[in-house]
Amino acid sequence: MAFIEIDIQHKLAVRDGFVEVPGLPTFYLTTLTVDEVLVLIPGSVRRRQVHTAKHIIDQEWIELPAFDKADGPTDDYYQILRDAVNA
Repeated sequence: MAFIEIDIQHKLAVRDGFVEVPGLPTFYLTTLTVDEVLVLIPGSVRRRQVHTAKHIIDQEWIELPAFDKADGPTDDYYQILRDAVNA
């Protein structure tokens, strides 16, 4: 039996220099900058996806740190970002 390792990435899209945070009304989408998110969520990384074999893409992402549920409770990254927007 072969095992396949699955790599799950939690990413947030960057549009016009601002990070799209899930669960927020549309008018909050231009609130948090990339630098603010990188400070709020240590271990986050800014990445750019330029192209794939079939499509030309120019998209910037904030990749959130990976976590293992077996390690116990983790921070809710999305809630941290929503709290920062509402502060």
